[in-house]
Amino acid sequence: YATPQVNAAGTAIVWNAPSASGARLMQKLFFRTTTVKNTTVAMAADDCDLELGNVFTKAISSSTTLTFSNAPASGKAGSLTLIATFSGSPAITWPANVKWTGGTAPTLTTAGIDVFTFMTTDNATSWLGFVSGADMQ
Repeated sequence: YATPQVNAAGTAIVWNAPSASGARLMQKLFFRTTTVKNTTVAMAADDCDLELGNVFTKAISSSTTLTFSNAPASGKAGSLTLIATFSGSPAITWPANVKWTGGTAPTLTTAGIDVFTFMTTDNATSWLGFVSGADMQ
């Protein structure tokens, strides 16, 4: 693969990337501006709103129910990252449409930082969830 070249508009253009058939093609990759949304401790319900950004931080010390909103339309990929700082062994209720590795939500760090990533390509009909980092120190 060629090294992406980024123009002034923030668009990366990859030249001569081989397709599955071996033919050469040009692909455009669009980079989104990433913002961080800070949330407050011990909220009963929290929304990761993709219109506000795609990286979210949250200090969690009690049971919390998370929701995801404003995912891109079907056929377009959307992702979000949650950086959670835990204290007091709290529990998270994840959206019911999150699919985890092996079908089971991960065990949370009792006191520390866990990083989660979620992806959707079907307008949030389902989210693929995975742990990007556990007990980060």
